[in-house]
Amino acid sequence: MKANKRIHLPIILAVFTAFAGKLAAQIPQPLLYLNFEGADPWQDQSDTANPVSVSGNVLGVPTGAPNGPSPGNGASFADGHLKLPGIHSINDLQQYTMMAWLKPDRDNDGQERFVFGQESQGIHNGIRNNMYLHHAHWGSDQNGGTDLKGYFNNTATDGWIHATWTWDTASGTGQIYLDGVLDGEWNKNPPNQGNAMIIGARNGGGQQYRGIMDEVAIWNSVLSASNIEALADGAAPVDSSDEDEDTLPDWWEKKYAGDLTTLNGLAGDFDEDGLSDYDEFENGTDPTEEDTDADGLEDNVETNTGTFASATDTGTNPVVADTDGDGLNDGQEVFTHETNPLNRDTDGDGASDGAEITAGTDPLDEDSTPDVQIVQPSFPTILAADPETAVEPNLDEPGLTMQENHYPSGVLAHNNTNQNWDRVVVNPDAFPPQRTKTALQPYFDHGNGGFNTTSGGNLPYIDGGGDHFSIRVDGYVELEAGDYTIHLGADDTNYFVIDTPDGPRQTGHNCCPDNHTMTFNISVKALCPFSNLMVEEGGGDWGDVSISGP
Repeated sequence: MKANKRIHLPIILAVFTAFAGKLAAQIPQPLLYLNFEGADPWQDQSDTANPVSVSGNVLGVPTGAPNGPSPGNGASFADGHLKLPGIHSINDLQQYTMMAWLKPDRDNDGQERFVFGQESQGIHNGIRNNMYLHHAHWGSDQNGGTDLKGYFNNTATDGWIHATWTWDTASGTGQIYLDGVLDGEWNKNPPNQGNAMIIGARNGGGQQYRGIMDEVAIWNSVLSASNIEALADGAAPVDSSDEDEDTLPDWWEKKYAGDLTTLNGLAGDFDEDGLSDYDEFENGTDPTEEDTDADGLEDNVETNTGTFASATDTGTNPVVADTDGDGLNDGQEVFTHETNPLNRDTDGDGASDGAEITAGTDPLDEDSTPDVQIVQPSFPTILAADPETAVEPNLDEPGLTMQENHYPSGVLAHNNTNQNWDRVVVNPDAFPPQRTKTALQPYFDHGNGGFNTTSGGNLPYIDGGGDHFSIRVDGYVELEAGDYTIHLGADDTNYFVIDTPDGPRQTGHNCCPDNHTMTFNISVKALCPFSNLMVEEGGGDWGDVSISGP
């Protein structure tokens, strides 16, 4: 295992079609509206333009709510959620309406599936208690009146329902609506604490929704029953009024230009990229930037067809810089290396184009392959490196890069491995540690619990251990083709990811197994980057990571 340097590759997401919809003009403007259409399915379609980020496995899919205002596409949730760092559950939502079209998986009707939640406790509205809509403020929880199992079988359209949750602070009243009809109403307490909202889970990523969502919207007001009925009948949450009659919704013009005069529909091309302002609206690109994703290709040549025809019709995604996820941005592939920006391995020799450029082999010659493929990490690593260059393992210095962070109580969780990964690795600036120390270590095996690794056992922590701390290790491991097993143990949690020539593999556990395992296969010999995050919130203090194979 070797120490590594840093690069952070973008998450690659499926993309689809354009915004459309019916309008109910009397409906107030939402604080957030996601219809999952266009090249960037995570773009907030409200005029507030809230940032949205993906944590885990959430993908745009060509399956939207058939009775919704934009049925072309939706979002598939499978062990992931969306983060809304700009929407605070109390400061921004002293009262609220939350809405979504839902098509949950039916593989386990007893599973909790939360649609709206927070980074910590507070609001958690979704499906609970053996398939009832559920309204919850952490300690103030109620079920709707309809058993969804029978409703899905007899009433729902193609497995879809329209669900709405409201909260009126002044009266202390919470409501649930099912397909526009009141399904429950209660006096209840407000959320017990305030922090950033999430979609598709609760409490930082627990009890995740599984299935498809569409037309997700949040208001900082309580909509009327007639508004909610209109939305369930297919009305669009956003006002698409067009005061200057240029085919562009006013909210979209104000979002990008700040006025109604700069952009001009089919007649305008403000950024001079060959696409009309209306085309940019349809495509989900920025009408004020000729190259929205800054990958070296102008928006007009990135046609998002999935087929490369030429340098003027690349078929690539105009809002994703590296469409095929091979470590080379689309412009580099087209103009510098002449590789296919829609094929990770242009010459079909088993090594990705990015790996071949890093190794100095020819990505256009199947007989020119790296002796050992160097896979690039999909995760943000501990050690910093120039983001414009690829990662290379340090083959002269064996060991792992280890980082020990100590936090205030309440930041880490003993039973929520996804939340811990988000807070320590994905979004560290939002949850800064009180102290941190980084050092090189020969292996990861600490404390008296679990198992002893084949390398040895029970090393001291590099900064004392204790409570409310995390241990993260990054490194490279050289693997021959074959089957492997990852072994994890910890009190409390581990989150492990390894990137292979065949794609990333990830596993994790909550408190507190001695030997949690994950098996995987790699098809060709490679140097594979990996990372593991162990968290101890209190009361334990041990962790182990090992790999076995041929």
